[in-house]
Amino acid sequence: PKDILKDEACKIPCKKFFTSGECAFGNNCKFSHYSSLKIQALEKIVTWRNQTQSEISVEDGRQAHDLINDYFQHPVLAACEQVIYPTWNITSALKIYENLSPSLSLILPQHITDSNFEKWGFKE
Repeated sequence: PKDILKDEACKIPCKKFFTSGECAFGNNCKFSHYSSLKIQALEKIVTWRNQTQSEISVEDGRQAHDLINDYFQHPVLAACEQVIYPTWNITSALKIYENLSPSLSLILPQHITDSNFEKWGFKE
């Protein structure tokens, strides 16, 4: 929007476009096809973007990219000491079946150590 506003604000309005609604040159016309209302709307967008860009800087003067770089160089690991894993229990409806697939059967520690994972899904 900033570049469009810069280009269109300097141009003279296209008489053919504003009288008939069409111009044979289209976007290549050396005159402006933007009405004064559209140019005002572009000005509002550009000023709004400039204001939001200036508000991105934090109160202490550091820019957002500096804060992000600082965070990733020195991450905070205070609450990450203990990991709690969710427990998974087999449903009562599945307990009556004996030959369930490994993805549906109850997982016990001895199943994990004694398994042949590379053979899952292959018929012998």
